[in-house]
Amino acid sequence: MAQANLVQSGEIRPLQRLEAFVALRLEALVKYARYRQTLRELNGLTNAELADIGLSRPTLRRAALEAVYGSKEING
Repeated sequence: MAQANLVQSGEIRPLQRLEAFVALRLEALVKYARYRQTLRELNGLTNAELADIGLSRPTLRRAALEAVYGSKEING
């Protein structure tokens, strides 16, 4: 409740900004670790196992990214 009042009045304390920054960075690190683990697991599958789930070696990075970060249009 107090936090809502601070946000509405535009008064966000520096500590709150730091906490928000740390939380966002921590979330990014956790997601990256999950992406790396997913990619490791996919790389551990045989070509036949990958084919069974509709993947091939060149598509593993994209599949891991989509699994962790969600489907997003990637340009380039």
